[in-house]
Amino acid sequence: MKRIVRSISEIFAKYLYITILLLFIPIFFMDSNCNLFSAFYSLEGNFPGLAAIAGTFIGFLLTIATVFFAIPKNSKFMKRLIEIGHHKIFLRIIIFGIVFYFFTLFFWFLGDGFIKAALYAFILGCLEVIASIYYLYYLIVFNLKNLDG
Repeated sequence: MKRIVRSISEIFAKYLYITILLLFIPIFFMDSNCNLFSAFYSLEGNFPGLAAIAGTFIGFLLTIATVFFAIPKNSKFMKRLIEIGHHKIFLRIIIFGIVFYFFTLFFWFLGDGFIKAALYAFILGCLEVIASIYYLYYLIVFNLKNLDG
């Protein structure tokens, strides 16, 4: 049983940039069945604000990528991280988040008929931001614990 749980957790960690998106499923169904975001859809001015926040988050994710690239590559921790492939997972999280936020901006350019798609893309981007913050926190904490000196 422990092996099964461990292998499932390893799969979730390896594909975190995709598995984090599973949290979107209940949000989608709550919006479809209970009109969770109906007030957002009906208020004037929410759409440009959403696009502005999406642009800000694109900058935030690019900043996180910059912090990641600034971690010394010669440390034992980073060498191990690259060896086991976690650097690819982290960069995929950032790329997925940026792509979702670009979709938010794209739907904003298309007009008010795409507000629902823009909000969903924004939520998916937010999930990737949460995953990137989680990943960055552990990258920094474990790198500080394993400094070469």
